[in-house]
Amino acid sequence: MSSLSSRDRILQRIRRANTQPPAQQPIPRNYDHVSGRTPAETLAQFDERLRDYDARVFTAHSAAISSVIAEILIAANRRRIAIPTGLPAEWRSETIEWIGDTNLSVDALNSVDGVMTAATVCVAASGSIALQHGPAEGRRALTLLPDYHLCVVEASQIVETL
Repeated sequence: MSSLSSRDRILQRIRRANTQPPAQQPIPRNYDHVSGRTPAETLAQFDERLRDYDARVFTAHSAAISSVIAEILIAANRRRIAIPTGLPAEWRSETIEWIGDTNLSVDALNSVDGVMTAATVCVAASGSIALQHGPAEGRRALTLLPDYHLCVVEASQIVETL
């Protein structure tokens, strides 16, 4: 029978464990370095991921982009849309009230029906849309405060993985 108390035995075990270096397990680094999908398969995977997140996906050719955007916004009853100042003019229809974000206040951003931006890149594997807050993407508050965000993504911006 040991003369140490239970407390002392526990502390002794802790001290002994702390003097031994932890076992280092190698971290696997077998990431995908090249795409294994065709552009069409990557686009389909991105579409699938967005739908998994309950996002709505619309397809449009560049010649019809402004009319498709207007149809989407009108169908969603969104008429007053905040936009970054660098958003391409050819995306905008005259049937929508476009409100340029020149440092709109929180109250002003909360009063619009939504926001429309571009994106930097999208990742099909995760369904992620990356914004860098460039001229067509706007500042962070613009994309976070309004409840509705329409993001225009070109097929060439969609990659399979990071």
